[in-house]
Amino acid sequence: MTVSNNQISNTRVLAAQIPEGVAPNKTHFRTITVTEDKPELEEGSVFVKNSVLSLDP
Repeated sequence: MTVSNNQISNTRVLAAQIPEGVAPNKTHFRTITVTEDKPELEEGSVFVKNSVLSLDP
């Protein structure tokens, strides 16, 4: 899965996160939108801003 700039326009921050206990695999990633008033993320999150995010190994 690839998230490109034109797919995340107007999004401040994206986080790609692997659920606990799951081996890194592109099918297990999910994206969540993080706003400035709720910036809290779980430890181990990957921050991407204004970038192309590729989850392929």
